[in-house]
Amino acid sequence: MKMSHKLIVILSASLLLSLPLLVACGDDGTPSPSPTPTLTEAPTPTFTGEPVYDVEIRRTEGGIPHIKAEDFASLGFGTGYAAAEDNICLLAETVVKYRAQLSRYFGPGEDDKNVNSDFFYQLMIDRGIADQELPAELDALFRGYASGYNRYLRDTGIDNVSDPACQ
Repeated sequence: MKMSHKLIVILSASLLLSLPLLVACGDDGTPSPSPTPTLTEAPTPTFTGEPVYDVEIRRTEGGIPHIKAEDFASLGFGTGYAAAEDNICLLAETVVKYRAQLSRYFGPGEDDKNVNSDFFYQLMIDRGIADQELPAELDALFRGYASGYNRYLRDTGIDNVSDPACQ
């Protein structure tokens, strides 16, 4: 899969910002975080070869998500789902920004800020700046992340998103 360098940077930054989500849930004798929901992505059977993600997302009493998965795709799925639970609108705006579509969805912005941003990112897209193949692990991680984000949105429904950043 070819991805632009900018998209790789964006997704990598999103994952780095989500690193607290990746804190290991080792058994060190302390009580397990609670509540302890388990998400197992089992899509409706289709003929498209959709992947199955096996991931456990547990949150501490303070709301910090801990992701437990056996493979990169499932880790990405859990991270994307938990990140969407916490910041769906910020993540959506970031995707729109790096697709050079801010002015399309949010207007030109103060002093044409969104237009200028769109121009810059569209230039990067058009020039194919730093397109490169991804290592298989990163490809699986990013695909899982996108699937987790999309699953959260599908589970929640756009009309039920409560993120105050969406207002």
